[in-house]
Amino acid sequence: MSATFIVPEIGTDFPNTRFDGLLLQYLYDKWSITNPTDIAKPATFPSSDNFAFRVGFFGFDRPYELTVLYMETIPVQYLSRNRLLLQTVLAVNLRMSRLERDGVSVDPELALMEEEVFRIAMQYGKAPQDVAGIKDMLYGGTLRDYSINDEWSTSDWRSIVTINIQHEKVSLV
Repeated sequence: MSATFIVPEIGTDFPNTRFDGLLLQYLYDKWSITNPTDIAKPATFPSSDNFAFRVGFFGFDRPYELTVLYMETIPVQYLSRNRLLLQTVLAVNLRMSRLERDGVSVDPELALMEEEVFRIAMQYGKAPQDVAGIKDMLYGGTLRDYSINDEWSTSDWRSIVTINIQHEKVSLV
């Protein structure tokens, strides 16, 4: 059965309508942190001994992780009877494990990772599109994910960055 929708810019439907893999690859490609080296882009996609990029949930097998999780797709605007502007909401989950206490200073890695995802989303190129068919990438906010059992010197630190991707579909029927 062939697709009943096309994406105008690519003349076909997205090969993967879940955008988690596309966003993950885009974040990896645009990642620019080189210092500290623990959160530098792994030399090969998707991971190194210290830092993993993955779709889905945390693996808890590396001290630093970035995961992308699909949340929902909603219509933003009906452009015509058979043409929709859609928004897909994705959660970029960031995690760092504090390996040992380093005195009174707080490790900056989680904040640096948050800022990097923010920078990448805000610099998305729309003309031409950085990812064919994705009209825009919008930063939706950052939330620190703490529980009452967390202790700053011994626990995992986590953030959720929301990224909204806008794309268009046209019905062929």
